[in-house]
Amino acid sequence: MALVIEKRETDFDNIFQEDLSQYYDMANVYLNLGTEDYATAFEVSKKAWVLADRWANISANAGKLASMEKV
Repeated sequence: MALVIEKRETDFDNIFQEDLSQYYDMANVYLNLGTEDYATAFEVSKKAWVLADRWANISANAGKLASMEKV
């Protein structure tokens, strides 16, 4: 039985649609990763690094994003 993280509605759905979609897709792949599936685990680690870098960038620019919402 596959585990699935259901998407939660957030205030940022409109701004980060693709980023949130990638996050949930990666989380679901990770949750269903088997201990013997090393090739998929390696791909997950590479994609997770890219997603982590993207979310760090979003976090670093949160002030700019907040001011954009006020305009």
